[in-house]
Amino acid sequence: MFSLFGAPALSQFRLDHSLRALRALDKRVTALGSRWLHFIDETRPLTDSELGLLGKLLTYGPRTAFREEQGQRVLVTPRVGTESPWSSKATDIVHVCGLDAVRRVERGTVYFIQCTAALEEAELRRLAAHLHDRMTESVWIETLNPEGLFHAGAAARRGATRGDRLARLEPGLQHKRGAMGENRRHRIGAAVRPEQWRREQHAVARAVTLALANVEAIFDDAGMRERHGFGPAARSRRID
Repeated sequence: MFSLFGAPALSQFRLDHSLRALRALDKRVTALGSRWLHFIDETRPLTDSELGLLGKLLTYGPRTAFREEQGQRVLVTPRVGTESPWSSKATDIVHVCGLDAVRRVERGTVYFIQCTAALEEAELRRLAAHLHDRMTESVWIETLNPEGLFHAGAAARRGATRGDRLARLEPGLQHKRGAMGENRRHRIGAAVRPEQWRREQHAVARAVTLALANVEAIFDDAGMRERHGFGPAARSRRID
């Protein structure tokens, strides 16, 4: 297993809201930051080209220059032994793009808590209770290596259903992937160069990444409308 940092996980609005909650518990808290952290469970070491493609797939969200975050770290991941909906969809996309050496991809959120004085582990766990859902998520204090995240039981369940899910998404997907190359060669009458295939593969990966970013933006906008009283639930409360 290895990990790759991603974009900031929370908007400034949500960070400010969480910061106020943390400061209500401990006045020493001065700032709060967050970033996505992706965990990759692979069957073998990935090649440079595979790592490049995977990096493109996991590049989404706000396009900000990476900077070293300051503060004590609290990592929030899906509960050990479970598989998040994001992981299920992301792993399917990774496999469709040809990265069969990746067994599973999972995502966590790293919170960086800045304080006027270093906090003890028990104090950090008290703050972390307001940063995660204990029913569906696990917390890791001052570590970015969530041991046991890719639990054997969850991996076995995924292995048993992987082919079924892919078959439901696109019948004959694996066969079509190989047939596309043959059809293309017959149409142009020559073998396509590997460099051209790589460019097309990266273009597809980029398109998938943009589609995922658009979906996340839609859900973020819906959540913000709900918080400000414009969503369906808020309208129903006003009617009642």
